[in-house]
Amino acid sequence: MKNLVSVIVILFFSIQSFGCSCKSLDGIMDEDYDRAQLIVKGKIKKIEIKGYKQVIHVKVIIDYKTALQDSVVEITSYTSGDACGMSFKEGTTWLLFAYNKGGVFFTNMCTRSQRIQTKETGGYKRKFLKEDLTFLEEKLKTK
Repeated sequence: MKNLVSVIVILFFSIQSFGCSCKSLDGIMDEDYDRAQLIVKGKIKKIEIKGYKQVIHVKVIIDYKTALQDSVVEITSYTSGDACGMSFKEGTTWLLFAYNKGGVFFTNMCTRSQRIQTKETGGYKRKFLKEDLTFLEEKLKTK
């Protein structure tokens, strides 16, 4: 019986979790910019929950890649953090990196998307947010 319990404990701790797993965030590079089809600074106007996904309606303040200035764009994300979904609140401002997935803009916590103006954006995240915004402003100048 003792051996059975030991085997169960070992199996329990050796099974790989299938939750969200992202590579660590490093300084922004051209490949990060190129990989995203949409990069905007925007304010969350509305959130629609559709099953295990959420559609956020974002009022674009600055569009760093296309010509969506002063428009509202829809971006989808999962609702669960286990699926790398993000937690959005209406009225908050975000820097959003999204990719096109089947004709829909999609983001998750493995992108460089970050909330702006928050207490949680402290430490290393604030450093990367500042670097990202500086990098993107430079890209706008050379566009």
